Amino acid sequence: MTKRHLCIALGLATALVGASSAHAASWATSSYTGVGHVDEGDFDDESFSSSFSLVYRFGETLGLEAGYTSFGDFENDFGSGATRGEASADIDGFHVGLNWLGAINEQWYLTARAGLWAWDGEVEVRGPNFVAIRGEDDGTDFYAGVGFGYQFTERFGAGLGLSYYGADLDDDGTGLTIVGLNTNYTF
Repeated sequence: MTKRHLCIALGLATALVGASSAHAASWATSSYTGVGHVDEGDFDDESFSSSFSLVYRFGETLGLEAGYTSFGDFENDFGSGATRGEASADIDGFHVGLNWLGAINEQWYLTARAGLWAWDGEVEVRGPNFVAIRGEDDGTDFYAGVGFGYQFTERFGAGLGLSYYGADLDDDGTGLTIVGLNTNYTF
């Protein structure tokens, strides 16, 4: 079974669970915004990154999320002296998965998410003595995140979160993370 088939199966299974739920359904948003990080061998950089999801909650805690994640431009210098070059990478994509939001008490909550994301990456390597080399790669990999926060109103909460995204660039097992502000808003 391919990763795309798993993504479709995950969506259908979640829809079936939601159809049998006794709690009232609602729409919400969920986001993780902050510092994105990539560490792949000599390529190690941070950039402003963000993930935004629209969530359909089947009850009070469990929902299905779908959204877009963008990692800003990662850049890295290599070489020495007059032969210094620069590499850059831009990775983004769409995701679908499960989203869980559980109350610790009336103000504090925990959140977790997991699913698959279809990503697209563009890489460019340039230097003073050669023509720029450009490449592209794409794939579907696993993502997961956790966070905690404070519910400021009945509808809006914010806190800290961490999300991990697999991005198997050229089958090398690259991983990306976003650490920063996590928010949720229920309509």
